[in-house]
Amino acid sequence: RPREYYSLAVLEGRLRLEPRSSPTSRLPTPLSPKEAKQAEEQVLKEGQCLRHFVHRHEPPVLHTPIHILHVDEEVVVVNKPASMPVHHAGQYRKNTVVGALAAFHQLHNLKPVHRLDRPVSGLLVFARNVKYADFFRSQLEQHLVQKHYVARVLGIFPDGEKEVNVPLGFDHKTGEAFVTTLELGGKKATTRFRRLSIGLDGRTSVVECQPLTGRTHQIRVHLQYLGHPIANDVKYEGDGIIAYRHAPFKKHPNLQLQILDQADKSLDNKSNPLMLSERKLEVSEFAINHSWCPHCPNLAPEGWQPIEMLPLWLHAKSYVGEKFSFECPLPPWASLTFDLALGDEIDGGNGEISSSVSEVGQAASLPNDRKRIRINYNSK
Repeated sequence: RPREYYSLAVLEGRLRLEPRSSPTSRLPTPLSPKEAKQAEEQVLKEGQCLRHFVHRHEPPVLHTPIHILHVDEEVVVVNKPASMPVHHAGQYRKNTVVGALAAFHQLHNLKPVHRLDRPVSGLLVFARNVKYADFFRSQLEQHLVQKHYVARVLGIFPDGEKEVNVPLGFDHKTGEAFVTTLELGGKKATTRFRRLSIGLDGRTSVVECQPLTGRTHQIRVHLQYLGHPIANDVKYEGDGIIAYRHAPFKKHPNLQLQILDQADKSLDNKSNPLMLSERKLEVSEFAINHSWCPHCPNLAPEGWQPIEMLPLWLHAKSYVGEKFSFECPLPPWASLTFDLALGDEIDGGNGEISSSVSEVGQAASLPNDRKRIRINYNSK
């Protein structure tokens, strides 16, 4: 931030020097210009601390309910919606699965035993105490859990089972994984794939994915490596037009260009006539549902882009261990009747956007006749 920001923060009392024992709940008190100048020239001494009050807007998520699949004294199992992070991370705090479950179902102190990336949907398991958290994590660390995902990929995926054993690296600056070698610092990564169906469109396939290791973006990069990237995964050579046509919030004026620019970047800027021919900016009404911020009129979170809410056609289907078995319903895009040509199809959301946990939607349980979940759990 520029120096002017900190000078204004000192003047408004949002950045102040005080003893460590001062209560954090004390609200900022504005200073006079003379007091602010003196405060800026103060030298930090032993026993003092700088306290900085920061006002931030949390990034929005899709207005999608969290379906609770199973609850008992030891575990909570949910169907995580796409676009929502699992727990507090970065700018996300309340617009998370943990935050929504606490707000609407009084399910507190949940301990995630595994994680799903923000754009991924599907099965998510929480432990309700340390004992069962350790149990599940030990099962994962010992590779005793069979994890099955489904993805819709580009092209006609080969029939039969296919195993990819290709090391992966990860660039923390760009947030992208890549194929590499063990000699160059890559980590072992193995994924098994099996075709489940071919789309009615003849351009895509639904594939079952079984990761045997747990590298970041492993399934996405291994599918890219096979030449069958996830159809709407523009970060890893997916189709930008498909991603845009099936986005549940197409009214944002910058979304199309962001998706297509990302798609071009993943293809190393190679010319793609289909993408370039449809590069038209559609400006129409777009709004984030919110309660008006009493502190400032700038509602957009810093650094946030609408492409970050784009659902990914990757879904965690089931987790099976030695003493438990959980399975999750499949999303519409994984069905045999899914039509890729229907650009208005809504996947992973109802087209609305929520900027606070109060609008994420009551995390409702599925009715008994819709629960399509197998529970066989006994950790004793």
